[in-house]
Amino acid sequence: MRAAKRMLRAGHASIAEIADTLGYANPSYFCQLFRKTTNISPKQHQNQIS
Repeated sequence: MRAAKRMLRAGHASIAEIADTLGYANPSYFCQLFRKTTNISPKQHQNQIS
């Protein structure tokens, strides 16, 4: 998830692209895992940075 956070901060890729880059075939599953480990969604994390 550290890599995902770093990629979300960079803001150059969509959540689906980040999920694919990290090896998750299903972006929804990636979002579930991200929320489970960080207690916020990837989109919320991205908006906090911006």
